[in-house]
Amino acid sequence: MKYFKRANIYKNSTGTNTFYVEEQCATSYGWWEYVKRINGQLVFNNYTYSNSTTNHQSAMRSLLRDLGYHSYLIIEAPGGLQDLDSAIKYYKSKIENLRAAMAKPRTRKAKNAERQSDINFYESKMSEVFALQKGA
Repeated sequence: MKYFKRANIYKNSTGTNTFYVEEQCATSYGWWEYVKRINGQLVFNNYTYSNSTTNHQSAMRSLLRDLGYHSYLIIEAPGGLQDLDSAIKYYKSKIENLRAAMAKPRTRKAKNAERQSDINFYESKMSEVFALQKGA
């Protein structure tokens, strides 16, 4: 990504992937926020929105590493970081689907243990998003 000194931003060659240095915010196609500082914490939206956005996210991970940002909170928010409620809905949907799969007869114990582990992971991610929302 190329740095534009006067504007203090990084952009890809087509201008569809932008990182605003002062705000510490990245957008894909000018509207879908996938990196943002929320309540003092840098947050990276790892939701796979489209193929081009996945490429944007990959380039941004490299840029963040180059700029010295080695730790950030990773969540999945389909509506972008401007809509944290979309992350809550996404995680609730994942949990519901896993619980429905566990309730099916003749499911294997090992597979259900794996599903329970995934449920615990999604619940912890929901807690992180709730903490971000509370601080806002």
